[in-house]
Amino acid sequence: MDQNRINSDNDEYSENAYYLRGKLIDTFNTMEKCIESFIVNYFMPNNSKMFDFQSIILDRLIFQSKKEVFFELMKQEQRKRGFIKRKNNAWPYSRLFKDITEMQDERNRFAHYYLAKPSILRDEVIVLIEFRDSVKLHRYNQIKYNDLIERVKSLVDEITNIGKI
Repeated sequence: MDQNRINSDNDEYSENAYYLRGKLIDTFNTMEKCIESFIVNYFMPNNSKMFDFQSIILDRLIFQSKKEVFFELMKQEQRKRGFIKRKNNAWPYSRLFKDITEMQDERNRFAHYYLAKPSILRDEVIVLIEFRDSVKLHRYNQIKYNDLIERVKSLVDEITNIGKI
């Protein structure tokens, strides 16, 4: 393969990878806004200060803090409904908490890891490089990438439905 063809393929790969990064981060931001909405509605249902609460307080918190608030509010609701946490049972929604954390990790990879530009692409649409402790490649083909997007969208639906309860 000549050098011009390699550069052209690399440019196309890079442009597509930039788009995919942005799309995943934007989809994740939708989930973050759903969590914010849940928190706002918990503390201020139908209150004229909802926007102020969101823009002044929540917009200053990192996602990890919002996630922890959301989880704690969910636990409090379960306690009010009579749930008692013991060694042999799990919190209701513990799978949701785990899934949100996994998607947060993926989002952080897409936001912070370096875009690899492999000289030979198999079926990857994006490859990210992690340098923490050792060099590690995170490879995503179209199927794996689409699965991430669908998982985040599914979490958005689940959080939205919980907010309606």
